[in-house]
Amino acid sequence: SGPLCGWWIHEPPLNTFFPRRENDGEPVNDRRLRARIAMGEVVRIAPGSFAVRTDWDRLTPMAQHAQRVWEAAVRARSQLHASHWAAAALHGIDMIGTWPTRIDTCVELASGGRSSGTFRRHGRRLSDIGTMPWQGHAVTTPLQTAVDLMPSSRFLEGVVAADQALWAKRSEGALVAASDLRDLAGSVKGRGSARAVRAAEFATGLSDSVRESHSRVLISVMGFPEPELQARFMLSDGRDAFTDFFWQEHRHIGEFDGAG
Repeated sequence: SGPLCGWWIHEPPLNTFFPRRENDGEPVNDRRLRARIAMGEVVRIAPGSFAVRTDWDRLTPMAQHAQRVWEAAVRARSQLHASHWAAAALHGIDMIGTWPTRIDTCVELASGGRSSGTFRRHGRRLSDIGTMPWQGHAVTTPLQTAVDLMPSSRFLEGVVAADQALWAKRSEGALVAASDLRDLAGSVKGRGSARAVRAAEFATGLSDSVRESHSRVLISVMGFPEPELQARFMLSDGRDAFTDFFWQEHRHIGEFDGAG
């Protein structure tokens, strides 16, 4: 079996933050803090937590969301069960589009918990979902996280989540096995269940970025033939080159290139 956790599970991506009421053991000067926020030097990342803008801006959107999850967990009065986008950020499962401002958590179905300004709560039977311990709280496993995102998002986002969980070149290896992903997606009931199955069947571990996954979906939707992924070519100098997409029959190569 592969590793149970991804890159942000063990420590937050950013260590520099300012608790509202404490700064190296001394009370925070609210006037000075407000001035730094107004000047753009400091950014509020969670209730009571602030970060230096230059440090914050260096983080990717996924890492920024992971930091928000960590800050919320530190201040939580009861145990959290991070899920969906929050769990994806902690596991390093990148997503396409804008990351949410609220933190996804699961609560017991009968608890009657409601979403708030900080949390977006999902009522579920906690005994029925896969979780793992995390910093005194719990987080859904990479497998559960990917499958949770498939029926609750568009097909595109579901494929991206699945591809990221299956990504073979991840430094610690794929987070989930394709067979497990298909099996759990097949057990989804209710709204979005067909979309979850379709996304699991379409998913691959060969997409090296969310935009390559995006490209695969567009290629399929537009009716083009299915390409070969990561096709190997030997260059004239003996080096190997791998292409994002290759249509051998048509002698065409497709690439998604970009920075950031």
